[in-house]
Amino acid sequence: MKPEKNPKMLLGKKRRKSLMLATVVYDVGAIPYGSHIAMAYRTGKELPNWDFHFCGLNRIPIDKGRNTAIIAALARGCDYIMFYDDDMVMDPHIVKILLSRKKPMIMGMCYIRGYPFQPMMFRFNENKQLDKHPFNKEDVDKNGLIKVDAVGCAATLINCELFKLIPEPWFLTGETHTEDIYFCMKAKECVKGFEVYVDTTVECGHMLPQPVLDSANRELLMKIHTLEGGLNQIWQPDARVSLERPNPYTVEELDVVNLKKKEKKDGKSH
Repeated sequence: MKPEKNPKMLLGKKRRKSLMLATVVYDVGAIPYGSHIAMAYRTGKELPNWDFHFCGLNRIPIDKGRNTAIIAALARGCDYIMFYDDDMVMDPHIVKILLSRKKPMIMGMCYIRGYPFQPMMFRFNENKQLDKHPFNKEDVDKNGLIKVDAVGCAATLINCELFKLIPEPWFLTGETHTEDIYFCMKAKECVKGFEVYVDTTVECGHMLPQPVLDSANRELLMKIHTLEGGLNQIWQPDARVSLERPNPYTVEELDVVNLKKKEKKDGKSH
């Protein structure tokens, strides 16, 4: 017969916080996928006292996918949900950074992949219409944050308490709005004092469709290639090498790992 647990000990035990990483997969490429693996690895290493869950839904409407992930997160008692899209190149430290901001909803800095490549953040204009908000340094506070009215959910952390205050559906795609804009507007209506932010200190890349070379664009592509870095700098910028590599180790950590492997091998050979 197993001894009963002491009720006093149970009362003193703290519940571990938990977070869900959620994405809807359509056609993930090697570059963003490598960054997703690095993000998941780093999140686990940097937040050892948290529990993590993963929700990866395959080829369903984006609004249905987000709603399904939220239901799963709430069923598991998650405190936060981190949405990231399959075409985003994620900063491996983004979850820890966004959590440290203690905001109900916050997005890492990213850009819409259609011309003119505006930041994925929105504010109401003087006509009370929601409009794309250009990046202005004067809007950034001392902590690197920008307060806006709406954001996309391409790389966004949300406190799950919000979903308990907002009736379903949380996300809904319409003829004139995307599912994430719908959520932001609904949150403003249902939750008093709701605020959404963009963290400019952590940036995520947005994959572009690669061009097809033919006689119509050959001359233009040749001109681009003569610029510093050429086409490689467009599709795989040097600044994102550390984000894209699937290897989760830093150079210094990799040196230590290789040294231990060598010592182990030398030990076996003797």
